[in-house]
Amino acid sequence: MVHPLCFLYLQYLELTLKSIIDDCGALLGKFEKTEQGHEIPKLRRKCKELLTETYDEDFSNKIFEIENRINKFLSIAPSRDAFAFRYPISKTQEPSFPKPHNVNVRVLGEEMHEIWSFFFGISNDIAERMKSVP
Repeated sequence: MVHPLCFLYLQYLELTLKSIIDDCGALLGKFEKTEQGHEIPKLRRKCKELLTETYDEDFSNKIFEIENRINKFLSIAPSRDAFAFRYPISKTQEPSFPKPHNVNVRVLGEEMHEIWSFFFGISNDIAERMKSVP
């Protein structure tokens, strides 16, 4: 039953990255079209770019740490997008997981909690900063 849990974590990552991209873009005055698709690596890169522009150099270490946590999680997702874990077979009718894999749910939960804490703090900070933008 780990697949539904992983799917929901991936959905969380996708929606959170898109939200931070939109909010950072608004804060920086870069009103770009909301990223389409479910490719978490692409969303992660865009989010990192905007966060790096928003925050100082010391903050880049924390961004790098969170990026590594996301990459670690994505390493078990064959398609590396938000639809991994959703279905037992891919759109090309291939098994979603050709090789068996083990997922330590406790460790995954701890990793995701660290990611959540980071993004929660970022979201709150951006919301506070937006209050002072005319």
